[in-house]
Amino acid sequence: MHETFQTATRPDKDRQDPERSPLLSDRLVNDILDIIISNNMSPGDRLPTEGEIGEMFQVSRSVVREAVRSLASRNVIETRRGAGPVVAAVPASAVSTSLSLYLRGRQVDLSYRNVHEARIAVEIEVVQLAAQRATHAAVGHLRDIYEAMGLALAKGEDISKLDLKFHREIANAAGNEVFNMLLEPLVSSLLLVRQTTLELPDAPAHAHLAHGRILEAIAARDPVAAAAAMRHHLEEVLSFWTDSEKSQADAERLSTGGKEDDDN
Repeated sequence: MHETFQTATRPDKDRQDPERSPLLSDRLVNDILDIIISNNMSPGDRLPTEGEIGEMFQVSRSVVREAVRSLASRNVIETRRGAGPVVAAVPASAVSTSLSLYLRGRQVDLSYRNVHEARIAVEIEVVQLAAQRATHAAVGHLRDIYEAMGLALAKGEDISKLDLKFHREIANAAGNEVFNMLLEPLVSSLLLVRQTTLELPDAPAHAHLAHGRILEAIAARDPVAAAAAMRHHLEEVLSFWTDSEKSQADAERLSTGGKEDDDN
């Protein structure tokens, strides 16, 4: 090889024992990512050829091709005919999508409370920045979503998607693409939860009022009020979720008790 690449050390027995590790191609994906990170590679830098990667990690060319295709589909690398793959300029959307898939794959504890804590940490800062940076156009977009939410509410329609759209637009108004990247997977993972909590009596009306308070604080360029309104909204959503969980548990308990009585 013309270049020497640093690689992470991985136990050989884990690589060869299918009971102890994921598919070889999945492991190789991580190995290639390790090469990119440990060598501080930048977009356009050339990775080892498929043959060189196979020799480095003692895997077949078919395994290498599968790993390369996987990384290319995630926009991590680009493949060029007649040369080794190169590091791609990864768009924020690719990072956000990968994190969303990770969360939805339940590889972490995706309990609502955990996601709620993460949302508070991110969205409190985001809404304060939005209050400082939002353009007139951004405020107009937020107002349009808020008014659409009110119309849907008046018709008795589901407002969960508009709810999440409102939060995405706040992130856009903050003017920091990193926040969009972090917030999108969290917001997307909560769609089903919001659909459930918004079925509770008064929950949609409370959500609409809360978004109105957030909107007016952003429009008034008041980051302190915006943060307070967002915190109140998220805590209120948590309260509705807790009530929903309790109602569901009570219903299941009654259902189980009824069956036991029938059996007796």
